[in-house]
Amino acid sequence: MPADLDRAARLRKARQAAGYDRPVDAARAFGWNESTYFGHENGSRGMSRGRVIRYAKAFRTTVAWLNHGHGSMRGQQTIRIEGIVNEHGTIEISGGMADEVDQIELPEGINPDEFVAYRVGPLGFLPLLQQGDVVLVPRRHGPPEDYIGHRCIITLPDGSKHLRVLSPGSRKDRYTLFSPSRPLIIDTELVAAAPIAWIKPALT
Repeated sequence: MPADLDRAARLRKARQAAGYDRPVDAARAFGWNESTYFGHENGSRGMSRGRVIRYAKAFRTTVAWLNHGHGSMRGQQTIRIEGIVNEHGTIEISGGMADEVDQIELPEGINPDEFVAYRVGPLGFLPLLQQGDVVLVPRRHGPPEDYIGHRCIITLPDGSKHLRVLSPGSRKDRYTLFSPSRPLIIDTELVAAAPIAWIKPALT
């Protein structure tokens, strides 16, 4: 495929938008041959469609935009559903090939790499959340005490995850977990508490 200066310019823009200041930073991060990548970005070498697809995936752009300039650079981003909130407020972690198709589209500005998504099952957290709602929690977050009074995905010492409202316990390192439909979990230790950052209602 012949060299294309416009496509090379789009590749450079995509790399910068993905947070890699220098071409060498991107090449090393993804294990690409530096000379080959430099040639693609400065337009001295043509890119095969396979290369375009690889770069689009790495820099989270659409193939159509990177290859031909069609549409927007980011396009519509999606996020995979990592688990289901069951009727007990416990998270059932998804797994297997069939679950990989369970994903939702995200609005512009939300980076799917920064969040974990869970879908609310039947009676999962009524009346605060409805069946089919999807909640996003950040992968990086502060200590549990920062989220008192918030709905959170809680990780307990046994590794189980639960959707609960976080309340103080009887001492600094203990917490009480509230659910509208389940008994309180009183004075428990926590591994982590990730606050709900965004909700996609079931009807949208």
